[in-house]
Amino acid sequence: SVEVKDKDVDRSLDDQVNNIIAQAGGEEAAEKALGQPLRSFRREYWYEIKDMMITQQYQRELIGKISVNKKDVQEFFKLYKDSIPAFPTTVKMRHLLTKIEPSEAQINKTISLLTELRKNILEGKETFESLASQYSQDPGSKNSGGSLGFVRRGNLVTEFEATAFTLSPGEISLPIKTEFGYHIIETQEILGEKIKVRHILLSPPLTDEDETLAYNKSISLKDSSSSLPEF
Repeated sequence: SVEVKDKDVDRSLDDQVNNIIAQAGGEEAAEKALGQPLRSFRREYWYEIKDMMITQQYQRELIGKISVNKKDVQEFFKLYKDSIPAFPTTVKMRHLLTKIEPSEAQINKTISLLTELRKNILEGKETFESLASQYSQDPGSKNSGGSLGFVRRGNLVTEFEATAFTLSPGEISLPIKTEFGYHIIETQEILGEKIKVRHILLSPPLTDEDETLAYNKSISLKDSSSSLPEF
């Protein structure tokens, strides 16, 4: 039979609870997030932890007893070959991708607009919510005033997160660039490793000239690909 010691369950549960407390920013915040006292959570979750550990131990012991050699595989294939799906045709390929980049002029216009929006918010001429609803190009947050709600550290793109987690509550960043475009960010609340944040996203528009430049570059790369070290 599979056995798991109670002290091992206690240790695993302690690790889980300590992780929750650290992420929430304290015991009181953790209890608020869980909706119950930590004492009650420990009592309820203890048996779930034990069941999970028993299952994991059983799987380890079972897998450790399984031994399969080449002959076993061949015999299995012969016996069940009519039931084994055929492997589809596969190809090995490589490619050169040329990204269409906006012009410097369009980038500067985008940054200037975001800077102006930030200025209007700071001077009290407009609210963050109204400008996000009017200008932001993020469909997921545009209609909620740019709000992303509470977001845990590690769930945002690097550049966005690095800025958002350095802002004080109520502070609005200067325009920053990410893979999605350019943003101004406001951190509204900090709760341990989570922040409540909102943003306005603008992407510089692409022109026909930008597409032509990217196309010509891809043709040039194609013609020279045979001499490239990677190819």
